[in-house]
Amino acid sequence: TAYIESEDGRYGFRIITQTADDNIFLPETKIRLMLEGTAINKEQDPERYTIENVTADMVVESSAVSSGEIPVKMKHINDLTDEDIYTYVTLTDCEIPVRKGGLTPVNEGYTYLFNNDKISKFPILVRGIDGGSMYMYTNMKCPYRRDGRRLPYGKGNISGIIVHEKYV
Repeated sequence: TAYIESEDGRYGFRIITQTADDNIFLPETKIRLMLEGTAINKEQDPERYTIENVTADMVVESSAVSSGEIPVKMKHINDLTDEDIYTYVTLTDCEIPVRKGGLTPVNEGYTYLFNNDKISKFPILVRGIDGGSMYMYTNMKCPYRRDGRRLPYGKGNISGIIVHEKYV
């Protein structure tokens, strides 16, 4: 799975490739994608779009962009809309209210890192200053998930791609 957004940052799309080797999408890259042979699905509640069956051969053009060319979206959690899904957003004035353990507070013996495929991601509660809340997924392969630092106190900003995914 990869996520891309329109040049103006207004719309985001989830891309599901046919194989893991077809996922050649890199961060901070502008692409032109041929859609022939793909399936574009509109999902509801919240409204979002998925492009399936993408192969590496469908990437017609790929070029690096600077961080300054990526649209900046700064919002409070309560201000998020369906149009923010699959786009890069900085959530302002947030906190992690339950500050126990590392960024992924799970027993890592249950994860695929230790040949135990019970957990591959873990949602952590994030609360906004305006009363909104959401869960943030942290990939178990992230090196900062348990680097010895404690979770931050107070409020701050969190940046990443807004996704809608069921935890199963």
